[in-house]
Amino acid sequence: MNLEDERMNMTMSPQHGTGPKVTIAIPTLNRLQYLRLALESALAQTYANIEVIVSNNASTDETAAYLASVTDPRLCVLTQTVFLTMVENWNACVRAATGDYFILLSDDDVLETGAIDGLINGYSMLDKSGAIPGIVYCGGYVIDSTGAITRDIVHSPPWETGQDLILGFFGGRRDIWLCAILFRFNDIKNGFPLEFAVASDAALIMHAVATHGSAVFVTKNLVRYRVHQNITSSTPLSLWEDEITRLCEFAIAELRTANSSGPAIEARLRALADTLKLKMLAGRINQKFRSQKLKGLFEYVRDRRFYSSAPALRVLIKSVVLLCVSDTTRARLRSLRPR
Repeated sequence: MNLEDERMNMTMSPQHGTGPKVTIAIPTLNRLQYLRLALESALAQTYANIEVIVSNNASTDETAAYLASVTDPRLCVLTQTVFLTMVENWNACVRAATGDYFILLSDDDVLETGAIDGLINGYSMLDKSGAIPGIVYCGGYVIDSTGAITRDIVHSPPWETGQDLILGFFGGRRDIWLCAILFRFNDIKNGFPLEFAVASDAALIMHAVATHGSAVFVTKNLVRYRVHQNITSSTPLSLWEDEITRLCEFAIAELRTANSSGPAIEARLRALADTLKLKMLAGRINQKFRSQKLKGLFEYVRDRRFYSSAPALRVLIKSVVLLCVSDTTRARLRSLRPR
């Protein structure tokens, strides 16, 4: 029996239920009101063979006391006494995981009770060569700070090549939230790449789908991804722009390694990455000036990058429309995004 067989044998023990073991990891920092909901949703899964790891990143609220009060034997609490970066805390969860599959649930997101069952079943879908997919991810709902649903996650094709998913990602046509992705542990055992501060999850997705050549999307809405309204991101836009550029080159390198690249694909990816950076700039403008539309329009007028190409002009037109319409209309327009 090799080590992988031994691992599978250990994680299918009767006391934990049948089927491969799934690790649900929840990194948390000072968000107890949301953590309660996230943890309850993880422990309420219909899939039996799970462990839930919560990594408390030196929280200063009542998180530690709450976690100490939870007696479920499936829960493992990691107590960080020194503050970690986001990715370091994610990797603390990876190091502690003993499952065959791994999902990272943000402390303000929620799993539907059948989420793990649905995602595990997605791994039964093979591509034409019989290979298993690089990731399985699912649909869900975007919710606000109060838990109200603001829109559905835009659905992806049920099966697609890794190359198509990467192109769709940089083209802004894929809603891929970390809480909706089930990884095989072998694909994440080395952790999330530390060279990315805000795009580490995307880099791991690129690696998995390029390596295995495909991805599967489960069409059921199995997660709730929280977007906090009226909060302007504190991450500098320049950091996002830099990481998108580096993420694009990372994806190209992964596709080359998998013999799935070429000059035309690489040129297209770089062009899409440039447009994605403009979309992020537009998103920041719309977020900042949602209640001051004239000032937002002035920002669009004075930034010449929006007039540099036909794709840039398309970003400008769509973003100005989204700035000016109501929240309800904005959500409806986003739901019409092509796959």
